[in-house]
Amino acid sequence: MRIKRAQEPTKFGARSLKKLDQWVPHNSEKQPLDPVRDTVCDAFDEKNHFSYEAALRAHAQDNSATGVGFVLTKSDELVLVDLDNCLDGNLEFTDDACREAFEQVDSYTELSVSETGLHILATGYDLGNEYGDSQQAPIEMYDAKKFCTFSGEIVEDRLEVRTEREGLKRIHQKYSPFNMDWVDS
Repeated sequence: MRIKRAQEPTKFGARSLKKLDQWVPHNSEKQPLDPVRDTVCDAFDEKNHFSYEAALRAHAQDNSATGVGFVLTKSDELVLVDLDNCLDGNLEFTDDACREAFEQVDSYTELSVSETGLHILATGYDLGNEYGDSQQAPIEMYDAKKFCTFSGEIVEDRLEVRTEREGLKRIHQKYSPFNMDWVDS
């Protein structure tokens, strides 16, 4: 399955995300930056969070800032499905589990900065304490304490964050880092 870039690229995120003051500029190594001190900062410290517009200004004015990222918190109710190294140079899936996650969770989706993976953001499901890297697929899921860099390269028509409770639940139950069903006994 091959994915397509959206006709109209956006600037780093859906409208609903742009309303949240959880944006942080980052450097070329995807590390969060304090644009005032021009140093790496703690993305999880709220004093380093900016509005979307302020983070973009910092990105434009700071030579070491190469983009902006978003910090997930428990209060925003967002779930990030991070699909790593699952696309080839033609934007075709190289991993069936990642293709399945893309098909199951129809919400805001963009290419990763490297253009070899996807970031899907949705609402409607609580991961509880089962978040992080899957043991059997290049899928990570987070609903808090995660800094995610944004490319602004939207795929398909997935421009807005949607509630995708059932899709998130299916992917989480199947690929949770604590699910050991896939291990041969």
